[in-house]
Amino acid sequence: MRRLVIGGAAGILGLGTLGLTTPMVVQAVEIGPSPIGAVWADDQIAVTAQGPNRLVVLDSAANAIRFQIPLDGQPGLPTANRRGSRVFVPLFDRGRMAAVDTRDGVVAWSVEVGRGPRSVTLDPTGRRAYVANALDGTVSVVNVRRQFVEATIPTGQNPIAVTIHPTRPRAYVANAGSGDITVVNTKRLRAATAIKVCGQPLRPVISPTGSRLFVSCRTSGTLAVIDTERNALTRLVEVGRSPAPPTLSKDARRAFVPLAGENSVAVVELPRARVSGRIAVGSSPTTAALNRRGRLLFVPNTDGSSVSVIKVKRGIVKRTSPTREVPIQVVFGTGPTVVTESGFVEVLADSSGAALFSPPE
Repeated sequence: MRRLVIGGAAGILGLGTLGLTTPMVVQAVEIGPSPIGAVWADDQIAVTAQGPNRLVVLDSAANAIRFQIPLDGQPGLPTANRRGSRVFVPLFDRGRMAAVDTRDGVVAWSVEVGRGPRSVTLDPTGRRAYVANALDGTVSVVNVRRQFVEATIPTGQNPIAVTIHPTRPRAYVANAGSGDITVVNTKRLRAATAIKVCGQPLRPVISPTGSRLFVSCRTSGTLAVIDTERNALTRLVEVGRSPAPPTLSKDARRAFVPLAGENSVAVVELPRARVSGRIAVGSSPTTAALNRRGRLLFVPNTDGSSVSVIKVKRGIVKRTSPTREVPIQVVFGTGPTVVTESGFVEVLADSSGAALFSPPE
């Protein structure tokens, strides 16, 4: 069991001054053991969880459970269509992808994909789902409307995540086992090339224009910068120990990379791709989330039972909000909502009980 830490201090190294912890009232609902990941869906928050395998759908405004939908397999990371009416869930041990109707609370259909599906990514049209199959080194392309697999595309070893180019017919697959990125031609549905990056690449993040791709590499402590026009690695930035996937500022002038091995967030200035400083946060930070206006960055501290809230423009910690044990993700519903590994979904709130930063700053 990880320790529960209430309080502490957070600050910045090289970019600003210290920020003190502010106690917060937390509106929490218990959803049961072993949440995996969450996604915003039609004024609801959908959370995959194990033990038992299920999708929990919560009303965001009330932070109350609407449905607990049984899943026929071990779920991975979910994704939702634009309307939020469907959530797509990979079922790792069954080699299937399930489509869940969040309005009726039922599994609408499922389809067989590859072995060990880890994640699902929808293309901008919502017509195709790209499923990363970790155990057989492929990506399954599912026609969502007709509910069948259009193609199975070979990738590198242990593909874990797919990112879609915003304007061009390209998809990028992070292969954690082989240390490379497979570039997929989404028009012809075949692999175009592979780009060697570094040790254990994580989910790729693409710039708003699509000109650059950023990939954190867990074991090598680097951030790879890829030119998508040339499909070439242009820079490998040393960021620090055990980086999570980066989060780009809304103007794409900075990348924020949580470092679980250093209890800080590296700030990378773009486009030059140089580290300008490190923001001290809690213990073992993981993937951060930018609020809707892009002013605040929420960083879950998985071993510190807290969320650090960073002012993006100034690069300083605004406050540190305590949570239940092991916060793993922040999703923005009515307010910033924290999913914890200990089985809770919590809306961060101020001392009056009103949701923090709602409407989003």
